[in-house]
Amino acid sequence: MEALGIKDINVKSIGSSNPGNMVHAAIKGLNAMQSFETVAQLSNSPGAKKTRRRIGRGSGSGMGKTATKGHKGQKARSGAAARNRVGFEGGQMPLYRRSPKVGFRSYAKRTSDLLSISLETLAGMKGLSALSAVNMETLKELGLLRQGYNRVKVIGNSLLSKKLTFEVHLISKGAKEAIEKSGGTVKIIEAA
Repeated sequence: MEALGIKDINVKSIGSSNPGNMVHAAIKGLNAMQSFETVAQLSNSPGAKKTRRRIGRGSGSGMGKTATKGHKGQKARSGAAARNRVGFEGGQMPLYRRSPKVGFRSYAKRTSDLLSISLETLAGMKGLSALSAVNMETLKELGLLRQGYNRVKVIGNSLLSKKLTFEVHLISKGAKEAIEKSGGTVKIIEAA
């Protein structure tokens, strides 16, 4: 239909429940139809269609007998691509497998932007006596909040020796009770 010059019939009619639209689009397309002579002269652009290389089909093709693979050798065999990959050492244990693997990265840590801080950790901090509030800024000053963390959760149930105002994103039930017993207050904030 496209070759005859009838374009966009489906586009014009799809999405409509009116059968008249389909008929109208078909008639409009038929009116725009090209002549048979023009259609007969249509051809691909030069270089658009390339003949497929047919290897191993006789010596007359120039690609017969060894089928473009040369004489013998590993690269002439089937499955050679797997044995010629980067890092392959002829069956010997490759370097990337015999070298020791060191270190570990926790996927949980990598994907989470939440820092959990226990009240026990805060109670043992030296700079806590100078603070009146615990929030993102003060935790950065104490060296607890590093780059990559956008939210803070307080956990634990140990009592604090000082009244503190906690401005955090999440807090456990036990931690909230412990802070309020110590005379402090808790303010839940939204993540930025």
